[in-house]
Amino acid sequence: NFFQKLANAGAHIVIGHHPHVLQKVTWYKRTDNNKSLIIYSLGNFISAQVRLLPIIKGKKHWAYNLLTSKTAEGAIIQFDISKMGNAIVIENPRYIPFLNICYYHKGFLTYKLLLIKNIISNKYPNIQTEYKNYSSVKNLAAFRNNIIKKTLMIPEAKNY
Repeated sequence: NFFQKLANAGAHIVIGHHPHVLQKVTWYKRTDNNKSLIIYSLGNFISAQVRLLPIIKGKKHWAYNLLTSKTAEGAIIQFDISKMGNAIVIENPRYIPFLNICYYHKGFLTYKLLLIKNIISNKYPNIQTEYKNYSSVKNLAAFRNNIIKKTLMIPEAKNY
C-alpha cells in the first residue's frame, strides 16, 4: 500500500487524510527493520459534513444520526520525536478526540469543535444553554468515544 511504500522509503511518520472519518494508527516495521508510525486518517477537524436529524416531538431540536456521525469526529495526534545518535525515534503516540457539533443559534447555523471529554463531563455550560438537545450530543460523544478508542488503537492523551 502507498503508506507502507512511504515508510519503506524512510518516512518515520506517515499521516493520511481524505476519507473524512477516523482510521487506525499503526506501527509498521520497515524493510530496514526500523519502524514508522502510520496515521491513516484523522477524521474531520472542522467540517460541514455533519449530518443532522430532526427529532419530532413537537420541538425543532436537532440531533446527530448515529449512523452518519463518523464525519463529525476527529482526533489530534501527539507523539514524541527524539534523536539518538543518527537515529530518529518516534514514541508514545496518543490522541485527543473531539466532535464537531452543528446547531441553530439565533437563527444561524453554528458549528463548534468540542473536546469529547468536556462534552461528557458537562464543561460547556454556554453550549448546553444554546443547544437544547445537548443531552443527545453527550450520549453520542460517549458512544463515539468508545468507538474511537477501538479504531485508533493507541492511548488517549492525558492532561489536555
